[in-house]
Formats: sequence, C-alpha cells, structure tokens
Amino acid sequence: MSLTPKRVGLGISIEHDRIIALQADISPKGVLVEVVDEQILPPGALAEGVVKDLAGVVDSFRELKKRAKLSAEGAAINLPGHFYTLKKFETPPGYFSNENGNLDWEMQQHLTGSISDYCISHVVAGQGEKGENNVVVAARLAPLDERAGLLLNFGLSVYAVEPGILSINNGLAAAFGDLPDERVLLVDISAPYCTFALLINGVFMPGGVFYTPHDLVSGHPENAIQELAQDLEASFNSFYAIEGYSMTGRRPGLMVVAGRFADANVADKLAAVSGIPVFKGDLFAGGLVKSKLKNTGIPWQRLVKPLGLALRAPNV
Repeated sequence: MSLTPKRVGLGISIEHDRIIALQADISPKGVLVEVVDEQILPPGALAEGVVKDLAGVVDSFRELKKRAKLSAEGAAINLPGHFYTLKKFETPPGYFSNENGNLDWEMQQHLTGSISDYCISHVVAGQGEKGENNVVVAARLAPLDERAGLLLNFGLSVYAVEPGILSINNGLAAAFGDLPDERVLLVDISAPYCTFALLINGVFMPGGVFYTPHDLVSGHPENAIQELAQDLEASFNSFYAIEGYSMTGRRPGLMVVAGRFADANVADKLAAVSGIPVFKGDLFAGGLVKSKLKNTGIPWQRLVKPLGLALRAPNV
C-alpha cells in the first residue's frame, strides 16, 4: 500500500453476481473516498469465478461507470481465492532475489502442475525471528490474464490483479490501523469459495479456502451459519496446526468478516456460533480513510476489498 504519488485510485471487485467499485482520491494526507457503487451482473455471467458472458460483464461495468461518474484511468481488480496459492516463508535477506531461482524452486514444492502455469511474486511482510517474513503469491496464469483482460475491456489501465484476502488486509490496515488483538482471523465470505488468513501481531499468515455454503449464496444465511462455522473451523485447524494454532487451543481472539456475502448480520451470527468475537467498526470513521458520502448503502464488509484494491499504485 502506498499513498504516493497523489492519484485517483479505483478498486474493482468482480464477485459472484455483481461488480463492486470504489474510487478515492489518494495523497500523502490520506484517502478520501468519493464513489462507491455496485452493479448486478446478468445471470450466468460468471461460473466458478470464470467469465462466461464477457459482453454482459463489460456492459454492466459501463452502466456502473456512467451512473457513478468514475474518472480513474486505471484500476486494480480482485483475484478469487481458488485461483492462487499463498505461502509464508521466513528467510535470510535476499533469499528470493530474482536471479537465484529460489522463489520458483520453493513454490514448486507446493504447487500442482508445471511452474510455468503460474505467475509467482513475493512481498516482504516484516521481520521474523530468523529473518524476513515473505508472503509468496502463486497465481494461475489463465484466470490472472482473464482478470487483467477485463480491465482492458473496461477501457482501464491494469494497475494490479490482487488476491482478495490481501486486498482486505490492506483495506483494513488503512482504515483501522492495528486491530485490537494479537491474533486476528480474516474471513472473506465470497463465492464459490471462502478464503481466510490469520494476523499474528499484525503479521500476515496465509490460510486457505473452502466452499461457501449454498444456502448463503442463495440468500438464506440463517440456514448456512452452522455449516460455515464448521467448515471454517476444520479448514483453520488443518492449515494452522503446524504453527501451533487451533480453534480448540491457541485460537484467534478476534475475527474480521468481509466479502460479497458478509454484512453485520452474518458476522454476528458467525461470531455467536464460532465463539470468536467479531470486529465492529466504521470503515470511514477515522484513520487515513474518510468519505465524502453520508451513506453508501453498501455494508462496509463488502467495501473493504475494493478499498484495498483502490490503494494499489500503478505497477506496484
């Protein structure tokens, strides 16, 4: 995340049934949100996150752009959780330099298929006990190219195609700073998969994905919360056992719920079933992020992802 240079930032989240967009003025003084809007997609426009009706998606964005009066020349767009793999490595400084091949070699141990089917990158996310904490992203090339192609079809420059869970983390960091617990669970409730990650003293630890309950997607959240909580617990235990965390032992002390199918009601119900307190906040109440809008009409849980995307500077 960078607040320089001064620019207009646009984050576009293509979700199961809609486009969600957030445009903001970004400068060293902070972030001023000017536009938030969403547009329902034609039925069947997406299937499992893959575009099936390109013309319908493009027409939907054009309608949103005209109505919302978007002015940005470029944008960052989300990549759904089942199209990438995230891994955390603690390494000596420079271990993942471009010349030595260590990045590809390490990720080859964790990927199925050829390494040439992925775009692999990394970011240093703080210091650990033994060296640098590196978060490595291995994105599948075909869906990565498809998402970038959407921005071009929208008439926009491609600033970034970013994993949704990372965008949520960046949006939260800008809006709220340090969250009030040393162990925070991030949950992106989208479709067809939910994605989760863990923050330990602010350090990002990648998690995994699991299928989003059908009742939640079909508009019956009251029937889906128990299944959602059980699947989250099982997946959490599987991914973080090696790190010494589990839902029955060293568990998260706080949960942030975001994504297409997240709102205050779903968050509260999931917290009640899982026993993990849910974070409550106002995305635009303070910190670096403010809004010109008195009422967005969209739950902040759905806006934090496009906010994180809007913060991406060109070619960063």
